[in-house]
Amino acid sequence: MQKTLEKRHAQYQSAKSLFDAGQMKTVTQLLSVVNKTTFSKDAGTTPERFKRILHDFSIATLGDFYRMSQVLDVDEKLIMMLFYNNYVEQRRNESNPDD
Repeated sequence: MQKTLEKRHAQYQSAKSLFDAGQMKTVTQLLSVVNKTTFSKDAGTTPERFKRILHDFSIATLGDFYRMSQVLDVDEKLIMMLFYNNYVEQRRNESNPDD
């Protein structure tokens, strides 16, 4: 159990460092550093709901963004920007499928 907590803490610290350095721009980048299932549970949502939020962030509430920000110890605006940037990237990929 202790090893699991240490690993989780290390993942969140890595993510925070990337935020602080301005290198974390999308949810996809965040999920390359932290475990999606663990993060969703720590943020107070189910993995299924988190997956739906990833595909349609308009269903997320400000409370969702706030809880996610608390887990990572960052401003909730940064979390909203991650989702917005993911949305823009998805839209760009849909309109330019050859890229």
